[in-house]
Amino acid sequence: MGAWFTWNGKDSRSMGIVVTEVPPHVYPEERVQQVHVIGRPGAVLIPEGDGIYNPYVKSIGIGNRGSVSHREIAAWLRGTGTLVLSSEPYYAYTARIISEAQVERIFPGTYSGQVDFLVQPLKAEYPPQPAITVEGSGDGSTAIKARGDVAARPVYRVEGTGTVVLTVGDASETGAGSVLSVALEEGMDGFVVDTDAAMVTSLDGTENLSHLCELFYNGFRGLWLPSGDTTTVSWTGAVTSVSIDPRWRWL
Repeated sequence: MGAWFTWNGKDSRSMGIVVTEVPPHVYPEERVQQVHVIGRPGAVLIPEGDGIYNPYVKSIGIGNRGSVSHREIAAWLRGTGTLVLSSEPYYAYTARIISEAQVERIFPGTYSGQVDFLVQPLKAEYPPQPAITVEGSGDGSTAIKARGDVAARPVYRVEGTGTVVLTVGDASETGAGSVLSVALEEGMDGFVVDTDAAMVTSLDGTENLSHLCELFYNGFRGLWLPSGDTTTVSWTGAVTSVSIDPRWRWL
């Protein structure tokens, strides 16, 4: 069957591309600041934060059988998008092509070259799994078993009215979880919490609701889902539906 890749949903094989070199599997480098102290050998290494990694380059060797013109291929291999590799078919990278695909003519209608993708350090599940949805009326909870190598930064979508309190994990003085209270105004039917962007918005994403929120204990970080654990997410209030997209990530 041979190696392949997809870029923004289009398969390299449909473009007449032969993959001649598959990039190696890379574990991303942790982002660490080096501080040099006068009179002290070496350096003090200060991590920027837990789960903070640098992007890196994946280079793919390519050849063109000639069924699609190299100009059409060059037009396709541009910009930002989603990269899936045959060597890791169950994961997707967010990537940007950082230079034009370089190709060299070998024979008439046959080209060989390379394309470089700058990939974000954490990859997602492919194909993406549907969000976890709990329908109900009023108070409720659900337990979420962790997947992935790092803490997930989920999106919570809560439909309801009035004051809604969302609790994630062990929300206490000594725990790692958080409590979010959102006092919805009349006419509002819910809210969305994007824990990666550290934002609370209306359901359609057009209105910032931060002025209606109180967040206790560990801030937005406490709303993350830790790796290796089962986390309980609970809510109180006039809630009709809770949808949780964990956005699991792997190194």
